[in-house]
Amino acid sequence: MSLASDSCSTLRRMTTVNLLKPSRSWMFLALALGVVACKPPTEGNDDIGDTGTDTGTDTGESTTTTSTTETTTDTTETTTDTGPVCGDGVRAGSEECDDANQINLDGCSTMCKWEARIAFATSSLHTGNLGGLIGADVICNMRAQAAGLPGTYMAWLTTNQGSPNSRFVKSTVPYVLRNGTLVANNWTDLTDGTLAAPISITETGGASPVGTNVCVVNAVNNNRTAFTGTGSNGLAVGTNCSNFTSAAANSTAAVGVTTSASFRWTNCANLACNNTSAIYCFQQ
Repeated sequence: MSLASDSCSTLRRMTTVNLLKPSRSWMFLALALGVVACKPPTEGNDDIGDTGTDTGTDTGESTTTTSTTETTTDTTETTTDTGPVCGDGVRAGSEECDDANQINLDGCSTMCKWEARIAFATSSLHTGNLGGLIGADVICNMRAQAAGLPGTYMAWLTTNQGSPNSRFVKSTVPYVLRNGTLVANNWTDLTDGTLAAPISITETGGASPVGTNVCVVNAVNNNRTAFTGTGSNGLAVGTNCSNFTSAAANSTAAVGVTTSASFRWTNCANLACNNTSAIYCFQQ
C-alpha cells in the first residue's frame, strides 16, 4: 500500500473519532484535509511519480508508404547487315550465283557473277499453246531443273506482253551450250544476225528433237525446229499463235531451225500452231 493510501485511512479514522467529540476548529481542519488528501485517485495513476495528466492529444498512427517504381530497360539487339557474302553458298542481293567457293572458271566467278550463260533447245515438243510467256518460262525452268542446270531461264519468245529484248538480262558474258560450245560472246553478239554455233543441243546434252513443223530451205526439209515469234534482233517478227496460247490449225507463228547458225536459227518461216516444235531457253 502506498503512503498516500495510509495517510488517507488515518485521516478518515481521526475524522471519525473527532466527529464524536465535536470541536469546531478540528472539524474544519479534518474536513479540509480529507478533501485534499483523500480525493479519490484518478484511475490508472496511483503510482508514485505518475502525474496522471492526460494531455488529450491524439497523435494518431502515422503510416509512411514508399512507392518503388520499377524501371525496365529494353535492350534491343542490333544486327549489322553486311550484305551478301560471295562464297557462302547463299545467293542474295546483287549476286547472280553463289557456288560456295572462291574459284573462277567453274561457272560462277569469285564476284558471284555468271562466267557464261547456258542456252538450249528443249528436249520436249509443244504445240503453239504454251500458256503464253509465263507458261513457256515454266517449261524452260522445269527442263533445266530436271537436268540439274544452274540458274533461272526464260523462253526466247515474243508476244504482246514482251520480247527477249525487253525481258532478258543482256549478258556481258558468253552464251554457251550445255557441252560448253560457244553460241555468242554476249547479248550484242547474240542479236547481230548470226551465231557462232547453232542451238542444237537440249538441256540434257542430246540433239534437239524432231517435230512435225518443217521449214524448207533450198529444197531441204528442216524438221528440228523451235517456236519463236522473234527475229534475230530479239524483237517481234511474223505471227505468234495468238501470243502462244493457241494450237489452232489456222493459226501460225514464226519458227526457227535449231540446226542453223544463220538468221534462220530464229526466223525460218511462219508455221502452223497445231504442229509441234521445241522452244529455246536462255539462262538469265
